[in-house]
Amino acid sequence: MLNRNIQKDEVQSFLPWQSTYVPRKVLLIRMHAIGDVALTLPAVAAFRAQYPDTRIDFMTSKDAFSLIHAVQGIDNVYSFPNYTSADIHAVHAMRWGAKIRQISYDVIIDLQRNWLTRLIRRIASPASWGEFDRFALKPAGRRVIEAFHNTGFAGLSPTHKITIKVEVENSATNILADRGWDDTKRLVVLNPAGLWKTRQWPIDNYVEVARMLMSLEPVQFLILGTSRIWEKSAYLEKCLGKCVINLVNETSLGEAFTILQFASLVLSEDSGLMHMAWVSGIPTIALLGSSNHVWSSPEGFHTRCFHSGDLTCGACMDARCRYGDVHCLTRYSPTAIFDEIQVLLKKVPEQGVVH
Repeated sequence: MLNRNIQKDEVQSFLPWQSTYVPRKVLLIRMHAIGDVALTLPAVAAFRAQYPDTRIDFMTSKDAFSLIHAVQGIDNVYSFPNYTSADIHAVHAMRWGAKIRQISYDVIIDLQRNWLTRLIRRIASPASWGEFDRFALKPAGRRVIEAFHNTGFAGLSPTHKITIKVEVENSATNILADRGWDDTKRLVVLNPAGLWKTRQWPIDNYVEVARMLMSLEPVQFLILGTSRIWEKSAYLEKCLGKCVINLVNETSLGEAFTILQFASLVLSEDSGLMHMAWVSGIPTIALLGSSNHVWSSPEGFHTRCFHSGDLTCGACMDARCRYGDVHCLTRYSPTAIFDEIQVLLKKVPEQGVVH
């Protein structure tokens, strides 16, 4: 079996770009999960704006391919297959490393930093390289931009305006239009997609918040995601009626990301979709529950995060609440969340898809 002690025997995490000329070719690597891949996009957008003529390629997992492929300004997207066997992964990584070595990247920034991505980078042998800090007690988005800074690009500031490819935008617009989207109404995403019960706000609370919003103005509600939330999406559709656009299991990840750009607000539990929303600058109410808020909290004036960090049992990361009541989330009433939504929407101007 391949020796995977790469992280133990390597102390240096950066070989910064120090040349006076602009890098010609840069490779970014982030395999999974979906939310973590999305968290790279503000830094990628900032890098593209600063270096418009640099070739920027991205390696990601098969599951996240369509997300990265939807983004304008990334020249090539490499899809790394999902394997159950670590040894098969290693063989594939060595093959990819050899292919990448032939491209002669000036810079590789490893935004995953595990034995697999380090193996790829080592074989590729770029002139300059840097890594994501997996363990710092900081939000992941901040650690992504710091990886760019430490690799020699200290002037970058993350941007929350992500440019979408025109063809993906057209596909997303057609999907919405076919399902009765009225672009004169506020579009609000409801996303009860927390993986565990300790990350789930009661579904009836979503219904109450939605009805409060409906009492103020004409509004449509959008539900995106996979079959994992199918029952909850059907329940919301039943309770809220024709003002719901239910697209569960009906979009690719790239289309879902693009559709999100039309939203005025996202109310979401901790999930990939929540991260896809706030990195795009969309007003986002995040309900984290048992998640580690130090790593997972969205940042920016356009977000409001409700986490468990103030509780003695906070950020427990447990799938089941030890007290049986998920108090870290149930303590927030629909009225309290509705009030926060109103405050947030007054602070953040409307935005559309960036071309």
